[in-house]
Amino acid sequence: MPCNMAELAGHCSARAAVGGNENRKLTAEEETAMLAILEKALRRKARRHRIVREQSV
Repeated sequence: MPCNMAELAGHCSARAAVGGNENRKLTAEEETAMLAILEKALRRKARRHRIVREQSV
């Protein structure tokens, strides 16, 4: 059976990987590490992931 797949690069996942689940501003080093994670994923052809809410008419 065919299956479509895509690798997603989510902001929250990358942020949690470097700063944990704490509600605080990332340090400069953590922010640099987070951006490196996202850039690596995008170079590997990942898609940026965002949730878009549909508006009712």
